[in-house]
Amino acid sequence: MWLKLVRISLFFLLIFVCYTCQKENGKNEYSLIFYYDNGIIEKYENTLLYEQRRNHIDRYGNMVNNKSYTNGLLVDTGMGSRRFVFLKTDTDFLACCGSYYTKMVMGNIEMYGKYKRKGRSIIVNDGTFTISWKDSVQTNTLLGTWTLTPNKY
Repeated sequence: MWLKLVRISLFFLLIFVCYTCQKENGKNEYSLIFYYDNGIIEKYENTLLYEQRRNHIDRYGNMVNNKSYTNGLLVDTGMGSRRFVFLKTDTDFLACCGSYYTKMVMGNIEMYGKYKRKGRSIIVNDGTFTISWKDSVQTNTLLGTWTLTPNKY
């Protein structure tokens, strides 16, 4: 009787460990690179990903809330205004719409991209983005592509 209970407990423990090992939760650093159509390249080398739906403590000791989306991916570049929350779809597609701030621009960013999984890692090679903001005269738009790759590759 006890032996059967121990085996069942070990089985469920193994399933739990296997399930949690497939999520990326700040374990590896990534490179997030924006390639603007005007030739500017913006790199974030120490980006962390948080995939599970729970709160996390980031590298600076701040609480990171990822409870907003059941099927989400939080991308934290380490800079306060550069945190992106993506919605993951069943077709391995990421979508994000949020605020974008720089010293001179305050606008919106939309990011889309198809991702691949390699073990725990998430890789995006050909994402697209649009940044739009409005000044006193007109609406401005910047376009480009983005990549997300683990630093270990």
